[in-house]
Parts: sequence; C-alpha cells; structure tokens
Amino acid sequence: MRVPVAGGVTWFKACAEVQAFEPRLTAELYARWPDRVTKVLAVDESRRWLLLGDAGIAVRELWNPPEAGSRYCRHMPSCRRERRHTR
Repeated sequence: MRVPVAGGVTWFKACAEVQAFEPRLTAELYARWPDRVTKVLAVDESRRWLLLGDAGIAVRELWNPPEAGSRYCRHMPSCRRERRHTR
C-alpha cells in the first residue's frame, strides 16, 4: 500500500502467513546491499509488516519483466552486471 508522508512516499506491506519470512529477509538484504534493495524503514516480524522507502516507479507501471527481461535490466545496472556474469 502506497502511503504518502511529509517529504515523499513510503510503502506499507502486510505479509500473509506464508510470507512470514519476508520482513526479516528484506531487512537483512537491505543491510547487506543497501544500494540494491529498497530502504527498509521499519519491520514488525510478529505482525509480518514492512515499511519501505520509495524506490521510484513500480515495475508493473512500465512493463512485465518476465516477458521483457532485457528491458527491465537496462534500467538496473546491478541486474546487467549479474546477467553478464551468469551467461
């Protein structure tokens, strides 16, 4: 859910029980790779809640990455690097 706040936008996500791992995983990924993962503003593991910083335009507003993976990667330098090393 997009949440407007003073000075910008944040994103709130309430994960389903099957996604209970996601708040902790997202926070740990952000801690390890802050230049590649959306900023984690808050986590409540017991409620399975995430509050994330704005990461720009949502991918779904531009195209569908599975059908247009190369277009998606053109806009993400780290993705281009990873694809180059896995070919």
